[in-house]
Amino acid sequence: MKTLDSLPADQASALRLLTGGKTYRAVADLLGLTAESVASTALAGLDSLAPDEAKSLTEMERSRVADVVLGQTGSDPLIQGSPAAGAYAARIRAALGVQAATASTESTPPTKVMPAASKPPAPASSKAPVAPKPAGLTAATGDRRRGMFLLAGVTTAAVGIALLVSSPWDASNPSSTSSAASTTSTAATPAGGGWTIRDRFTLKPVAGGSGQALAGLGTKSNSAAILIAGNGLQAGSTIGIWLTGQGKAGLIGLGKVDAKGQFSGIGPLPKNVATATELVVTQEQATTGKKIPSAPGSVLLKSPFKVS
Repeated sequence: MKTLDSLPADQASALRLLTGGKTYRAVADLLGLTAESVASTALAGLDSLAPDEAKSLTEMERSRVADVVLGQTGSDPLIQGSPAAGAYAARIRAALGVQAATASTESTPPTKVMPAASKPPAPASSKAPVAPKPAGLTAATGDRRRGMFLLAGVTTAAVGIALLVSSPWDASNPSSTSSAASTTSTAATPAGGGWTIRDRFTLKPVAGGSGQALAGLGTKSNSAAILIAGNGLQAGSTIGIWLTGQGKAGLIGLGKVDAKGQFSGIGPLPKNVATATELVVTQEQATTGKKIPSAPGSVLLKSPFKVS
């Protein structure tokens, strides 16, 4: 049976967000998309998880089942009344690790968002719209279109942690490196909507490690930032997000992993963005009054980094 991890990144990301309690609308608002496009991408992923069962149902029927399984509605009589729909629901629940609702809760017609049927979701390797060239970036290209899931990642990206560049570190400490200190001038904020992602990166664990993350280089008006969301790290641990390469390391931000092992946030671009070759998530030590790290800690997750 195909697994969630084997799906294209946009489909897997959508399904992780939705099974984590997000609605189509919440994910759409987060990423500046439409609820229909979110539903369409999620449905494509579910169909890949249950290809044989999907063949026996219409798109409308599959979307109704998807709404129930993904928690968008509490019930639908279709699942109880149609063996094909029941089989589809059972297969995708098994693949997602989602518990089935009781029969009594699957009997009321849903209020739903229909997925857009005219276009299939773009593959994970497709490109997102490129925003006007932001200050400090020298490798911008012309307008291009790419797939819908910009960062969504594997966590509740709007609610996770904000990447911090000050407390509990002493941001004013003169021994901090220039690249790290430069991040203190612009406070990072929790991941939100309005950003256009021009480059996307999949961060994988180092040998023997765990966890994963999706990140994007985002632009909004004249600003540029790194947006990141991930999971599978030690709950309560402190992490750093860095750009490294050519002997230099630039700190994007610092933050805490939540109780579910998830994290997300937005941080400003460090000075070495033009020469960086890797985007990394590191283990850091958080102690009140401690200096901002001048170099990355132990690398947990990493991805090649290149600005288009």
